[in-house]
Formats: sequence, structure tokens, C-alpha cells
Amino acid sequence: MKTAIISSTVGISNSVETDSYEAGKIIAQEAYDQVEPSENMAALVFASIHYDTPKLIEGIQSVFGKKVQLFGCSTVGVMTRNHLAYQGHQVAIALLSDPASSFRLFLVPDVDKDEFKCGAKLADQVMAGSFTTDPSLLIIYDSWKKKAAHESPELNLATPILEGFKSVYGRWPPLAGLGAWGDLVMLKPNHLIINNAVVEQSIIAMAISGNIKIDTMILHGTRPAGGYHTITKAERNVIFEIDGQPALDVLGKLMGDKIPWEQFPLFITLGINRGEKFGEFHEEDYANRLCLAIDKENKALVMFETDLRAGDEFQLMRRTIDKEYIGIAIEEKLATLDVDRLLFAFYIDCMGRRCDLSSMPFEEGKEVQKAIGDIPFLGMYSGVEIAKVGNEVQALDWTGVLCFFSETSNED
Repeated sequence: MKTAIISSTVGISNSVETDSYEAGKIIAQEAYDQVEPSENMAALVFASIHYDTPKLIEGIQSVFGKKVQLFGCSTVGVMTRNHLAYQGHQVAIALLSDPASSFRLFLVPDVDKDEFKCGAKLADQVMAGSFTTDPSLLIIYDSWKKKAAHESPELNLATPILEGFKSVYGRWPPLAGLGAWGDLVMLKPNHLIINNAVVEQSIIAMAISGNIKIDTMILHGTRPAGGYHTITKAERNVIFEIDGQPALDVLGKLMGDKIPWEQFPLFITLGINRGEKFGEFHEEDYANRLCLAIDKENKALVMFETDLRAGDEFQLMRRTIDKEYIGIAIEEKLATLDVDRLLFAFYIDCMGRRCDLSSMPFEEGKEVQKAIGDIPFLGMYSGVEIAKVGNEVQALDWTGVLCFFSETSNED
């Protein structure tokens, strides 16, 4: 079914067709009909694990041929301007066509072996691209190092990827990204799509230069639930001690018995304040960190990322998303942009913010849809989100990252 407004630069479509080839063909044709074809075209593609990804790509390329670069991954749900769903077969596409822009794709395999080194390799590849303008980057990496089907699940981590990237690149270009997460229970593999290839255990990136730039904003919806606490013992992505005591003992005192948090670790969100410690609360200064699992034997928290270390201070965060906040935040961001040059909005939303997983009384993604209005829109759900907080790009949890694609102006 067609879901996008007509645009000469961007075409959006989604489908719930169950046949993989036909679904690919449908979304490709509907998106292609909305744009003015050019020699420079690329498409963002996100699909649920119910699809046969190679067959889906065949269906897309039956319309596009090889003239459109494909970039995307597995997801647990998709959004467009009037569609949001995360059950069964879901696939969506955003086709970009702009003769004055360049779209280049990069692939770094074996992220499960050394995230830092792979981040550095990605920076090497981008720097070798000899772009005429500073490119905007979209990055996708496979979130799973080890699936739950084989042994205890383990994650690839975004923090060392980003540290490796900056160690070579030296600064942050406009950048957003995500950790692909297609199966809630981590049984089926994540598929990363790069042109006609389907890869795992990799990082893929799209560099956009020329006429299109990307601006980002983050949507949290959390507030501190108390004062600061200090991590006193941590290793990689496991927090063993807080304030000199076993981490679970401290969390038990803070959260009490109202929430069976050992059964639902995703309720635990730690906030790192990058702004003034005791100043007025500004949500954009906070980086949220979500708990992945509980290590009962060691009374430890297993986190999604590695960047919480001994000596770091955090606050326990409570979730307070309200409908008005989302609309106001997006309206304030749009006021800083040249709306006449806006082409497309792309939303990377933490899967934990889905209504069925967050216990929120409303669907947060639908409020984003409303706030976006008539701007062509595509959204998907991720495991980890990546965006700039303060002066640094970093991994985020339980966060929405909204990316605005705009035409550049002479002043840019």
C-alpha cells in the first residue's frame, strides 16, 4: 500500500505482503514512482526477520536493477507517515534520488573479533573516499556477537566502534547510526543489506555528500529519579559494584519490591549527565544506558555498552514520556532548520520504546508521526542508537534519534 506523499527527491513505501520477492517488488515500484530518477540513487531498506532477505532484494532489484544502492538491515518494526507496526511481515523503503549528491557504501567485516579495529578501518575507508564536501554518515552494525540459540548471548558494542573511528578520523562528521536487532529473543541472525549482499558480523555505512546533509536530534523521555551514584567496579559492559557495594544490592534499595526488576532488566535505565552536574535538567545533556541482563551470581548488571567505568557517576532514570513533550521538542528542532529545504525525516527508535515493551499508555512513534506532519518519513526500531550528545557522538539506549535530510544552502 502506498504511504508517502509525492516527492521528486524521496519516495517512501511499506508493505505487509508475505511473499518476500513480491514485497520487494511492491515497495520498490511504489517508491520509484514518486521520484525523478537520476544517476545518483540510494535506498534505505528495513525488514522484519519473517522475510527471506535475498528474495526481498531480488524483488527490489527487479524494479531498480543495479542502478540503486541498497542499504539497511533487519528490524522489529517500521513506520511511515501513516503506518506503524511491529507484528508479522513488515518492510519499508526510502528511495533517495539526487543528481547533485553522492551516495557511497562501505563494508567492514568481522566486527565480532575487534570492534575498535573495525571502527578504525571504517574511518580509513571513508577518509580514502576523497569527498568534495564533508560527508554525512549513517552507520549500521550487527548488534549480536553470539546469538541466544548457541550459548549465552553476547553483544557487539558500539562504544569501541566509535572510539576506533574517531582515533583515525580525528573529529566527528555529521553522523547517526544504529545497532541492528531483528529478533527480540536473539535466535534468528541479523541481516545487514549492502547492495545485493546480505552480511552478518559487520559494520556498514552510507556516506552522503554534495547536495544533502543530515541534522539529528535525540528524544529520551526520562528524568533523574534521585541523586548521583558512583560505579566503583566494572569490566567491559558489566557493572559489579556501585558506591562500593554489589550493584544488585544498590539497585534493590533504590527500586524496592514494586517492580520485579530481576525478571525485567530493561526497566533499569542509568543516565549519564554530560551537562552541568547540579544545574537545571536538560534532557539533551543525558546519555541513557539500558541494562541488558542480570548476573545474579555476581550481583552485577550486564549493560548494552562498555563506556560505564569505575569512577563514572550516574543517576537512576524514570521514564516520563508525554505526548506534548515529543511534539514540542520536534517543533523546536524544526525551528532551527530551513523547512523549505527539508527532504526527508528518518527515525531510529529504540525497540524498548514500543508500547508493548515499555508499558507506556500510548505509542511513542505515533506522536513522532504526528509531529513530522507532511515531511516524507521513515522509521524503524533498533537495539542501540548512535548520535551526538554535547560534543561527542556516542551510543545511546532507550532513545529515539530523529535525522533530518535537507538540501544544502550556499551558507552550509
